[in-house]
Amino acid sequence: MYQKTFDEFSNLLFLRPENIFIFHRRAVSIYETGYNLDQEPSVDISCGNGLFTFILAEGSLKEEFDMFIDINEDAIYDLCRDKKMDIFNSSDKSLEIDPIKTPSRFQITYGTDWKKNLLNRAKKLNLYRNLILHDNNNPLPFEDNFFKRMFSNSIYWVENISQHIKEIYRTVAPGGIVILQIRTEKIMDFSPFKWELPWLSQASRVILDRGRRESWKSMKPIDWWLLEFKKIGFKKKDIRPVFSREQAIIWQAGLRPIAHFLVLLFNKLKLEERTKLKKEFIDYIRPIIFDIANIEPKEKDAFEYTIVLGK
Repeated sequence: MYQKTFDEFSNLLFLRPENIFIFHRRAVSIYETGYNLDQEPSVDISCGNGLFTFILAEGSLKEEFDMFIDINEDAIYDLCRDKKMDIFNSSDKSLEIDPIKTPSRFQITYGTDWKKNLLNRAKKLNLYRNLILHDNNNPLPFEDNFFKRMFSNSIYWVENISQHIKEIYRTVAPGGIVILQIRTEKIMDFSPFKWELPWLSQASRVILDRGRRESWKSMKPIDWWLLEFKKIGFKKKDIRPVFSREQAIIWQAGLRPIAHFLVLLFNKLKLEERTKLKKEFIDYIRPIIFDIANIEPKEKDAFEYTIVLGK
């Protein structure tokens, strides 16, 4: 399963190879807990375009499809002026390619996100029975004690985090399972702004960071997270670090600073030529990315965790 997961993320994220091992490590850490999302009613909070969870649910994507194929060209030029722009939220244009090679092993009852364009993309996967536009700084639009399974890998983006945790607890059923991937403030230790490289200018550090620090609204120590979950009534069932120090440092750079230009170039190719060149690119970099992906995280370097909670 892990090799298949790695190959799926390689195809999906080929122009951001540093994200291949990031997505892969996140999926593996969930698999290794022994818990999954195949019990309904279930919800994927902040599901985005749904592609991570689709692969997590053992779906597979067509070789010609990837994260970058329908990005609006104007948005790429806009990103050159605004380093914080989300190009994946740039258009609500329907995908011209049916992305599904094989469907997911199960469906999820609800997916929520605050970006409509991402929900439009998620709809193409046939993974979610219902998709809801929702800002997590507001109460969740679900009744009490409802979900048997809940998942989110984005709660650290929520500014009103204490309320959000209470809402998660309120809406999960007794005996239900919550799978969260949370990030701690320790990620800042790996930020380009902390790199002890006197020759690296502030302008270069801004390009490498590209607004990341400002988008993470709730960066708390791991002890804060665990105490908050305990105070509200959750029982910790599993916790494991997701990334190694080496993976964190490589992820902070990678191709991210220039990826939008690569997207622009690849998307000017005809589909057949684009798919062929993509495959050649993936085959060439696979050994490097696979080696990085297989570095096991150590607790002392941990800044992101997969946590399983029970009610």
